[in-house]
Amino acid sequence: MNSNKKLEVAPFAFEEEQNSLIELANSRITIFPNPATSQIQISGAEKGTRISIYDLSGRLRLQESLETEILNIDMLESGMYLIEVQSNGVRNTQRLVVSK
Repeated sequence: MNSNKKLEVAPFAFEEEQNSLIELANSRITIFPNPATSQIQISGAEKGTRISIYDLSGRLRLQESLETEILNIDMLESGMYLIEVQSNGVRNTQRLVVSK
């Protein structure tokens, strides 16, 4: 048996999306930028839409009822999160990357 064999791994590219599109019952909500640093803009959401952000362990890190299109996420550390948008009883979840 030859123990000098090397394992070769082909490189791959991971391309980040610049925004996330969420479709909720007759509405299209766009969340950008993604990746984000200190704030995200949520366009197309009605006032009062509930936004919940969870870490990958399932812990709720931020929950807001939208009053404006800008959501401050400065308190989140770098990493990957799930952002849940809930409006009129319909929920949709997308990935959100925070990079500082």
